[in-house]
Amino acid sequence: MGSTIFVIDSSPAVHRMVEQISAPEGHKVMGFSDGPSALDAARKLSPALVIADYHLDKITFSGLCKEIGRQDSLAETLIVSMVDGSDRLDESKLRSLGVRAFLKKPLQREQLLDTIKGILNGAAGDPRGGKSANAALPTLPASHGRSLNPPPRSSGAGRSMPSVNTSRRSAGGNAAAC
Repeated sequence: MGSTIFVIDSSPAVHRMVEQISAPEGHKVMGFSDGPSALDAARKLSPALVIADYHLDKITFSGLCKEIGRQDSLAETLIVSMVDGSDRLDESKLRSLGVRAFLKKPLQREQLLDTIKGILNGAAGDPRGGKSANAALPTLPASHGRSLNPPPRSSGAGRSMPSVNTSRRSAGGNAAAC
């Protein structure tokens, strides 16, 4: 059975792309243009995955993550951030707030699908993604002198945080971007 996926982005094209690649996998996708409306719906529907633009309307991305983390009903909700190459991120802070992966804009269909599958398949055994999600996702190379790759894990404790490179085109070179 599919999962419920929330997409929070001001672009309807991003909502459509996530829906087009997720529906055949059996997932239900709901799109939102701002964080507060997505949070209201999340409290009622408990999505398995939230894919949110780093630049949200009416709430900061960190604020959205904090609100998700405060809700008992959303304890198992996984978060993926869509970022621009020019974004300056506090990677460790975002990871501590539950961000599982980063998707670089413009989104590429193949990488988006791989990320969704990897995160949700990894979530089946581990509520926050675990090692199986890490194995399925490529890493994001350094961008503008700032790496989005996860730091090495210490004693194996803590949550793994896969990062995703969405800047590559598919083998056919015709991957649609949003």
